[in-house]
Amino acid sequence: MLNLCPICKSELKITEFTCSKCQINIKGDFKAGDFSKLSEEDQIFIKVFLKSHGNIKEVEKELGISYPTVKNRLNLINSRLGIETKVGLSREERLEILDKLEQGEITLEQALSLLDAKK
Repeated sequence: MLNLCPICKSELKITEFTCSKCQINIKGDFKAGDFSKLSEEDQIFIKVFLKSHGNIKEVEKELGISYPTVKNRLNLINSRLGIETKVGLSREERLEILDKLEQGEITLEQALSLLDAKK
């Protein structure tokens, strides 16, 4: 589906539907679904993901891509759909928490809570 104006790149809106059988025209201001924002490649990826019931190993095998590529594609599609995903702690953040634990600045319970907070 064409989503952006080929001239100015603004978002296009749907204003008319036509029945291919009886040729009736329905005019209005219609909203395209969120999935219309996705490329054909993204839609194929989603179909494979759903077909495999979210089994990343099956997605890797069917599309011939690696685990990190599958995860990156999922994150990209979530972003395009406006879905916020939980991002885990960076390696540096985890090490900082463990350092604070080792130095006695926080308790084990606090460290576990902090490490689990962004899962």
